[in-house]
Amino acid sequence: MRREARILEHLSTLITQAETILTSRKAIHGIGFDDVVDLEPAQQWVTQCQNILDRAFGKDSAHYERFMKCIEEDVTYHPVLKGVGVMKAAKADLEQGHLFRVRQLVEADVFDDMLEQAKHLLETGYYQAAVVVAGAVLEDTLRKLCQRNDLALVNRPKLDGMNAVLAKAGVYSMLTQKRVTSQAHS
Repeated sequence: MRREARILEHLSTLITQAETILTSRKAIHGIGFDDVVDLEPAQQWVTQCQNILDRAFGKDSAHYERFMKCIEEDVTYHPVLKGVGVMKAAKADLEQGHLFRVRQLVEADVFDDMLEQAKHLLETGYYQAAVVVAGAVLEDTLRKLCQRNDLALVNRPKLDGMNAVLAKAGVYSMLTQKRVTSQAHS
């Protein structure tokens, strides 16, 4: 199962757990008191939510920051209710492909710079250096695609092996695999 699918499954589980926790609501009478929920499962739920939001989206994400604001108080009914709303939003954003990791965007910029460098080397007659730089970008990109999709790699994987693993796992088509192979051997 791909990493994204496992994250979605875990988010669904956490949302279901929250709905169960919310059904344990008990009214506390008095000014300024919120209704309580079963504390132990609520604390466990909060910790698991913090963990998945941090690992999947990062501590600097809107989802993580908003969740933390929701539960900064005691873990009572309304903070859990607000928190489950954040979890539903995180799940929806992931399902709809609206998430971009800052690291991936920075890597894309670096790769663009490296490809520009390879192009410049090619234009100035440094053919071997251009091939080495472009090949390094391609190999690193394939390695990261394998990692993002939780595909097992041998120690020190070769470009052709990663390319085959990615196509076999359905990350991209056989046509793309052939194109990558062609580019790698050009």
